[in-house]
Amino acid sequence: LSSFLGLDLEPESLPGDFGAVYQDFYEGMMSSLTELLPDLRKYSHLDMFTLPNCLYGDIAELAVARFCDQNDYHTSFHHELSPKYFRKNQVCLFYNHIDQVMLQLNEIAEKKGLVMGEDIKIISYNDSPICTLLCGGITTISVDFVKMGQQCAEMIKSGELSKIKADFKVIRRKTF
Repeated sequence: LSSFLGLDLEPESLPGDFGAVYQDFYEGMMSSLTELLPDLRKYSHLDMFTLPNCLYGDIAELAVARFCDQNDYHTSFHHELSPKYFRKNQVCLFYNHIDQVMLQLNEIAEKKGLVMGEDIKIISYNDSPICTLLCGGITTISVDFVKMGQQCAEMIKSGELSKIKADFKVIRRKTF
């Protein structure tokens, strides 16, 4: 194996011959939201929260904006958690940092008399063990990190270099 690089972002702009397993944030977000569209249609608006310094948040926001535009669906983008952004019967997409976000959101929801997962529907980007525990389980949009690791290992073992785009999946749980 001459060289291997595991990446978050598509390696097309990098020179050289190397193997890679990467995420296509834009396409992954688009395809996942398309899968969720029938359920999203039950609500009039999607609020996306991307905290400052969030890696690739700009790409995810572009995908969400395009998806909403193509599907005549209303969206708002927020870069902070503030009580003014939360109301009954809304869908919130949180891009990363779900563990930090949930602590703040829980406090906001309690003060406003809202129930997370019921009054505020929650979708998180990137699955993690904490997502299985919080709110009875948080619905996520995520690559299959285990499969990504297996693909990396197989490429290293075989010595065959290729560039593999990781598959995204929606993991439906109680919050949406």
